[in-house]
Amino acid sequence: MKRKIVLSLLSLLLAITVPLAAAAKTNEEGPVGKPSVTEVPVVTPRPKVTPFPKATPTPTPAPTAAPSQPTSPNTGNGTTSPQVSSSPSAVPNPINTPVPGTTAQTTATPAATPSPAPTEGTLTLVAEADNGVKEGFTLSVTGTSQDGKAYSRDYRTDETGQVVLSIPPGSYTAVPKEGSHVNQGYAIPDGQQFSITAGESIYLTFYFTATQRNLTLAVVDDDDTPLENVTIGIYAVEDLEEKPVEEEVPIKDTTDITQKIEESSQAAVEEERRQNPYDRRNALALGKTDIEGKVTIEEVPVTDLVAVAIDVPTGYTLEMVPTDIPSGLDTEFEVLCEYLKVDLEIINESTGIPVVDAEAVLYDKNGEELANWLTEGRPHRLIRVPVGEYSLDIHYEDQTDTIALNVTNDTTLQDMELSTFIQGSAVPEETQESQNVNWAAILIGIVVVAALCVAGVFGFRWFREYRKRSGGYQ
Repeated sequence: MKRKIVLSLLSLLLAITVPLAAAAKTNEEGPVGKPSVTEVPVVTPRPKVTPFPKATPTPTPAPTAAPSQPTSPNTGNGTTSPQVSSSPSAVPNPINTPVPGTTAQTTATPAATPSPAPTEGTLTLVAEADNGVKEGFTLSVTGTSQDGKAYSRDYRTDETGQVVLSIPPGSYTAVPKEGSHVNQGYAIPDGQQFSITAGESIYLTFYFTATQRNLTLAVVDDDDTPLENVTIGIYAVEDLEEKPVEEEVPIKDTTDITQKIEESSQAAVEEERRQNPYDRRNALALGKTDIEGKVTIEEVPVTDLVAVAIDVPTGYTLEMVPTDIPSGLDTEFEVLCEYLKVDLEIINESTGIPVVDAEAVLYDKNGEELANWLTEGRPHRLIRVPVGEYSLDIHYEDQTDTIALNVTNDTTLQDMELSTFIQGSAVPEETQESQNVNWAAILIGIVVVAALCVAGVFGFRWFREYRKRSGGYQ
């Protein structure tokens, strides 16, 4: 009996102490496993302490998850225990407020450093040209700074036509530099004086007028075919104007033979130039076309010019017809180089009428056949005919004639009527028809006249018989 009583007391004691021990362990280490459905007292979180910001941030250790409180469902009293997540991101973390179990960081904003006062000014040089070129203009800046130091430097504009530079305060002069490669093709504008202070910005613009241009000439023939290896001469119009012949200066009476020969030779050259204004020695510039028939001639004056083909391929005329190149900034022109054209018309010598359906064969001086055709009663054109001697054979029915041709480097043969000894009825059809109509008219006329004569005879005889019957004759 005593044993039963002792066991009962021990059981009661264990029933009281075990829940108390479990509750104590739960408060220290947190729940294990699923939260209990038993209502627990509301846990009031400890107030958060904001640490003092540190000037220099220190490495932050990995955050440790704060202990979680069990979540109690609503048990009917209208309140719900606050829910605490085991994830640090579940709890809002205001800026500069550390999460429990972590070390707060604060980045110190460095104090603003005042900018130093400017000690130089900004100078912008701008170059504008009437032909659109911007890059490569050279400008010189010279002067004296406020502290008495001499300043002298050259600058070249970039692709935008500008030069931006820092310059000490002082008085200066900006001048386009003569003799530079780009500046040579332009009229040099005047320089500009200026003074500049620290922190000041100044813009200076220089306007350039082109005095030269690069010409691109395309040489084509009558069929717009590009011509290669054609020498083009550029001539100034004012130099081509006829000038009065200077009075011949008599040769000095001297025994210096070389002087007399030199003076005579110079006079002959000047006369040749005067007679042939397109002599290559009078040209401002020369150029030869490439395989595309083009040539670029650089640094040509911006004035009235002419372009002339002075050396042409075989089969082309040397008439030297100039192509006008007016003053201005245009740079591309087309030059016509005409080929030699020989128009041949075969004429019947006896009738003066063009021969039709005659075979014409052209041979060179070596007897090689170059061309053949049938005449059609109108001129036949040969083009790109090299200068030289030729022969033309004409065959018509059973007749043959040979005519000699001499092609020179001009257009004298462009319209030739070649007489031939061919005889016969080489008459156009329209002419034959007109002749047949004329013969018919003549026959009709003869018939009419004969009829009138017969009528006249019979009329006269009738008239005489009538007079007899009427007693008209005594």
